Order: sequence, then C-alpha cells, then structure tokens
Amino acid sequence: VHESLRKLGIARILIQYGKGIAPLVSEETSGLIPVESFQFSPSIEDLMRDAHIVISHAGAGSIMEALNLRRPLLVVINETLMDNHQSELADALQDRGHLVSTNCASLPIALASFDPSALVPYPNRDLDAFPRLVDETMGFRERD
Repeated sequence: VHESLRKLGIARILIQYGKGIAPLVSEETSGLIPVESFQFSPSIEDLMRDAHIVISHAGAGSIMEALNLRRPLLVVINETLMDNHQSELADALQDRGHLVSTNCASLPIALASFDPSALVPYPNRDLDAFPRLVDETMGFRERD
C-alpha cells in the first residue's frame, strides 16, 4: 500500500478515525510514509482541501465534501452495513467517473491502479436549483 501511495506522490498519511479505534501504526517506519491519526478535526475541510488524494468511507457527506472540494477520491464501502446502502451512491458516482469505489479487501488493488487524472470533476453546486424548481412547480414568476 505504501508503494502505491508513494507512486501517487503521497508523502504523509493523515487518518481521521472518528468514533472508531485508533489505528495501530508500526514502530518500524523506515521506508514507510509517515502516518498521523486523530479522532476528529474541527478543520477537516481544510485538511481535505490540502490533500493530494482523499481516501474515505463511502458516507454521502464525506463523498460530497471531497467532490465539492475537487479532490481525487477513492471511497471504501463498508459492506457490513445492513443494506449496503453506501454502495448505491458510490457506484453511481463511479459510473459517472467522479470517484473510484472499492471495498477493504480490494483497497490495495484499487490504490495500485488509481489514476486521479482519469477522474471527471464533479459539477459545481447550483445553490439556486431547488428554489428555482419550487418556483417553477408553484407557477411563480420573477417580478420585473
């Protein structure tokens, strides 16, 4: 995994583990990329913005945040969730070329073949889309 990350230009790994268990990091670090971990960050958006790539769980909020920040994204689906709902969004966005989706077992293979330049940028958010839809549906027109 470290070699694949090194080929992608990764020089430091930051892990936010949330409510999970802090990852075990080997004391033997010669030749490995330095790893830092933390439970939560008040500035995760800043960290993501500065990231070369983002590897994330496949939660909708995390996916959309990384895509809106225009970060190359590889998502890891948690297949143990009851209805495997994470795969629906991840697969749809992968089909559109916005991200690469994988599972834990296949992460090393996905990393080895990950090509950020092949990803399609996610479209800019249109914050007026919903109000415009409501106005059109309700028959409202702009005042002149």
